[in-house]
Amino acid sequence: MKKEQAIKIEPKQTFPLTIKRLGINGEGVGYFKRQVVFVPGALPGEEVVVEATKINPKFAEARIKKIRKASPYRVAPPCPVYE
Repeated sequence: MKKEQAIKIEPKQTFPLTIKRLGINGEGVGYFKRQVVFVPGALPGEEVVVEATKINPKFAEARIKKIRKASPYRVAPPCPVYE
């Protein structure tokens, strides 16, 4: 029986993602085609569109391009120069 290969995420690839939980560094964690994706600034329960920024053999990192469904915990930063 052959082991199923995960679909490879390409750099700069854009895809939808549902954030399942927070990682140990505060980044959002989601899964795309069985591969773990870390998204800084994303919150659990959010549905986002992300762009892959860094690809590793066991996981990928991505940045938020669009928030489709925001978390009720998301707040506007009080500082106008934040990001």
